[in-house]
Amino acid sequence: MTDEHKPKFHRDKEGKIKLIVETFLRLVETKGYSNVSTNLVAKEAGISIGTLYNYFENKAEILRKGFETNVDNFIDFPVMIKILVERDYEAIKFFVSKFLTSHQDQYLLNEAYDQAIAANTEIFQSFQENTKEYIKKFTKIAKESNPVLKKVSDENISKALMISLNLLDSMVHQHLFRDQIFNSDEDLVEYLVKLFQFTLDLYISI
Repeated sequence: MTDEHKPKFHRDKEGKIKLIVETFLRLVETKGYSNVSTNLVAKEAGISIGTLYNYFENKAEILRKGFETNVDNFIDFPVMIKILVERDYEAIKFFVSKFLTSHQDQYLLNEAYDQAIAANTEIFQSFQENTKEYIKKFTKIAKESNPVLKKVSDENISKALMISLNLLDSMVHQHLFRDQIFNSDEDLVEYLVKLFQFTLDLYISI
């Protein structure tokens, strides 16, 4: 069904959700998470606070929706398949470096998510469930596009990616928002690439 033939309320709902999320993320990036309220988001978006609450219970929910969208835009399927099949060093380094750079480019936004997870366990649980679903979808596509991966169980692929992505996220957040263990970004990336390779080797045998 084309956009012009969709029911009007669907277009309005999707448009308002997008407007709220984009407004919220822009405000967080300039003011910081703690300085952004739902009232401010509604005002900047040009909608009523009641309209905002029709779609989101609180600002943590808006933040979670924003990160779900960012994940969809971040993953490069050809690169990830190359990583799984070949354990290619440069491909893993590209992915890890891109992950770190994206966090640095959106420092306040990622710091806000870090704070929200620490304050709200439901957000963390939702993030984990969303990650599992995304990995499940990715595993299906990866196997369809590369027969070599059909030799590996879905469970092993999912476990390898879940562990790798959680370690990557934790180490990058530790490096940026808490105690900086590594002397430089380059040292962190080098360590994460080796950790990524080790985890894949542990669970995926091709």
